Amino acid sequence: MPRKSSNYKRTDTWTITFEGEPGVGDDYQVDFYDISEIVKGLCIIPKYLDILGELQEKYEHYIITADIKYVTSEIGDLSDRFFLSILAERKDSKNFGLLLAEHEDGEKYPLIAVWPIDFYNDIKEDINNLHTVLNELVENPEKWKKVEMILPVEDIAIENEN
Repeated sequence: MPRKSSNYKRTDTWTITFEGEPGVGDDYQVDFYDISEIVKGLCIIPKYLDILGELQEKYEHYIITADIKYVTSEIGDLSDRFFLSILAERKDSKNFGLLLAEHEDGEKYPLIAVWPIDFYNDIKEDINNLHTVLNELVENPEKWKKVEMILPVEDIAIENEN
């Protein structure tokens, strides 16, 4: 009997190791799913990240942390490069994650992967699902239970020294 193939191609993954809370437990890993072929070079501009930072000043459920310890992919360990992640939980308990890399010119942040796989599949079905989430993050803070912009661990250590 022939097997039916899945509608969803297996995608490359990016494994992000986040620092666990002190005294609570160990570090934890989240697998993000490579979206670069679908979004074809979509980049987030710094102004968008600035808006998220401004929302963090207004709303308790928007936070900025420095918990990215390691980034690995099929290429290997890329922890020496700058990545940032946005993890968000909507009030309806749907979760969304974005993994961005810093472009070499520093003027934009390519979207390279998303989490969870359901979000990846939603985007694959209709790219507007991504645009909706990106817009809601900055336009509708009341829809979110938690929005966390996560930077590399090193960045906070450097900022705290200055």
